[in-house]
Amino acid sequence: MLYFLGHPVEIVRRARRRTLTIKVQESSLRVLTNQQVKTDQILAFLNSKENWIAKHLNQIKIRQTQFPKPTLQNGSHYPWLGERKYFQFAESKKQKVQFKIEDGFLICYVAQALQSSSTEIQRQLIKFYKTQAMQYLETRVSYWSDVTGLYPNQLQFRSPRSRWGSCSSQKHISLNWKLICQSPALIDYVIVHELCHLQHLNHSTQFWNLVESHLPDYQVIEKVLQDQVYLGNFLDHPK
Repeated sequence: MLYFLGHPVEIVRRARRRTLTIKVQESSLRVLTNQQVKTDQILAFLNSKENWIAKHLNQIKIRQTQFPKPTLQNGSHYPWLGERKYFQFAESKKQKVQFKIEDGFLICYVAQALQSSSTEIQRQLIKFYKTQAMQYLETRVSYWSDVTGLYPNQLQFRSPRSRWGSCSSQKHISLNWKLICQSPALIDYVIVHELCHLQHLNHSTQFWNLVESHLPDYQVIEKVLQDQVYLGNFLDHPK
């Protein structure tokens, strides 16, 4: 295992890749390269980028402090559509974990004997968030498609760590279901952004003009969204 600045380095090799690329992730570094580049060359490349890597690692640390992962304890705060919901256990006679949003609370209905099963509760929490997110996002895509006149051929839901959405040349839109943690305005921006890619599959002036015609304050919204990239990290599957 290769380490740099105290972080493990994952080396991903692709035969056709011509360049060395570094991706700074929450708990590791990722280097993209080809089969011919040797380990000592990778180390030399990492050393040449030490200041840049250290800067981004520090930014990640700051954001992790700003958005700590909530715990499965009464009174913890869970993000939901831009609001903070208070986590609360409620005793249930059923041998199945269930979640509900009720007013300002995220309530976990669970049998007393299962409250210590944190892994299973976390899995059901993720399932609940994902199910609710898909329903909400589908509704908003339908709304904005009618407004913009832009309709995707296919809508998919995924949870990449560093991407809120994408649009392919086949007019397939993919949305990060962890958007359910963000405010409705931020969610709408991501949806409008990807819908506009159906007309302009680039970030040209024409593309941004189209985005602005639907969301005049998109630049302010985009900045907020970038600052809150770690808000939904608690929805990662337990290992």
